[in-house]
Amino acid sequence: MRIIVRSAVFGISLAAIAGLVPAFASAATVEGTLVAISGTSLPAVLTVQSGTTTYTVNVTSSTQLVRKFNAPSSLEEFAIGDLLTIEGTVTGTTVDPTTKIKNLSIQRKGSLFWGTILSIDATNKTFMLDPKHRKSLPDQTVLTTASTKFFQGNRQGDFDDLAVGMNVRVVGLWRKSLSKITADRVLIKLTEINGSVGAIDCTAKTMSVVTNKGKESEKTWVIKLTDETVIRDKHLDIITCADIMVDHRVHVRGLKTGDLMMNALQIWDKGVNKVRRIWKGEISSIDGTAMTFVIQQKKGENRMVVKTSETIIVNKDGVAIAFSDLAVGDEVQIWGTLSGTTITANLIFDKDQP
Repeated sequence: MRIIVRSAVFGISLAAIAGLVPAFASAATVEGTLVAISGTSLPAVLTVQSGTTTYTVNVTSSTQLVRKFNAPSSLEEFAIGDLLTIEGTVTGTTVDPTTKIKNLSIQRKGSLFWGTILSIDATNKTFMLDPKHRKSLPDQTVLTTASTKFFQGNRQGDFDDLAVGMNVRVVGLWRKSLSKITADRVLIKLTEINGSVGAIDCTAKTMSVVTNKGKESEKTWVIKLTDETVIRDKHLDIITCADIMVDHRVHVRGLKTGDLMMNALQIWDKGVNKVRRIWKGEISSIDGTAMTFVIQQKKGENRMVVKTSETIIVNKDGVAIAFSDLAVGDEVQIWGTLSGTTITANLIFDKDQP
């Protein structure tokens, strides 16, 4: 703990200045531990312990509040036990006016963590995180609030989506000394595996997938199918659990819930190879309301193309785009099924969209 007193008095001895300090206000920097706070609304009063001295710190709307690396802060971020550096005018044991307070215990710089969820407290909306990418750090307590945003890949979720064993990324306000993170965002990292179906039970909505089959590194994953699981065949057609067979090669993408356990979001069964057709042509007209367009084929009749909620649309680089990005004159390829002269599209590939 330290107190540095800076005096604006010139032409007198240090001894004389020292004799004046108790009687007169002096510009000073006080470093100490926050032991009490009157509230988070301004004006507020902080009680700070510096060595054997207890200081009363008056905080007003003109006081500059910052974090460890000088990013703006607020009293809502302060907590008992935080280490503070206070600049202001000291009279006895009172700091008033207070010009600047730096909270050395909180920071956002370096507060991105990858790790595995060790335990969950559903009542208090907190969880314990093993920060695997920072092996020198202890386990961190992650606190969530009403403003914390949760994501599963590109889907927005909530606290109830978390499970022990999941790999997550946490971004927020870090109290390094307390090993606590108040999360702004929690991203549930999706896990992807390739393997062969070892068993499938559509009634129980479970399947096993063997990766590196026949090798020393062979592993068997337990996959749970949910109402959100989307299953597609080799050509991206929607299929059902009943179409999946033992020994089919599959690609599974989902949320890891434990060691070799996953809730599947998408399953791509490469062993289901339905008869498909591909159409090529130029878009001649678009109906944005009906979500349809007409292609003029170089060989063959014009076809009406229908987009459904399951249709995937990508640009020339394979990046997903919206139906509204399609334009008359664009050269496209459509994978889908034909009924009469109408194509129900599973995949639309627009060669002219960047």
